[in-house]
Amino acid sequence: MAAAGEILLNAFFQVLFGRLASRNLLSFVRQLQGGVDSELKNWEKKLKMIRAVLCDAEEKQLTDEAVKMWLDELQDLAYDTEDILDEFATQALESKLMAQNHDSSGEVLSFIPAGLNPNAIMFNYSMGSKIKDITSRLEQLCQERIELGLQRITGEASSTAAAAHLRPPSSSVPTEREVFGREEDKAKILDM
Repeated sequence: MAAAGEILLNAFFQVLFGRLASRNLLSFVRQLQGGVDSELKNWEKKLKMIRAVLCDAEEKQLTDEAVKMWLDELQDLAYDTEDILDEFATQALESKLMAQNHDSSGEVLSFIPAGLNPNAIMFNYSMGSKIKDITSRLEQLCQERIELGLQRITGEASSTAAAAHLRPPSSSVPTEREVFGREEDKAKILDM
């Protein structure tokens, strides 16, 4: 069970990293005011530090309730981060479509930088508190990671620990050589 949770969170982090490195997202946030670009880079750095200790956290959650709560908070944060990245992607697409529309219609508004567009200013303002919230939660999780003593586990140690949690293989074939109560059937088969 722990290995499945680890795989799920690792996969989710891979998706987040891919979205944080998206060319469309990066070009859009560079146009925004308020250092959004640097905040997203900070998120990526902190998320990588957290991902490095996921194996240890997945193992310790079985015996430590505080680690389990930390993982639950981490999963909530990951979902909230994905929601914000969705909002950025939507706004980036909207801005791109508006720019294409203005270009095709020949309007003067196309000369206004995207960061000074009234819609972009409102978006930037509304996203500011969400970005600060994610950043503070991320910093809190990084601090709790240290307090919980979560360590980076190499791939070999992780696979050994994951193997220890797996059930032994089962089979419908009996492992014992002798089957009781079927002597007559056995004799008939041997006589054939």
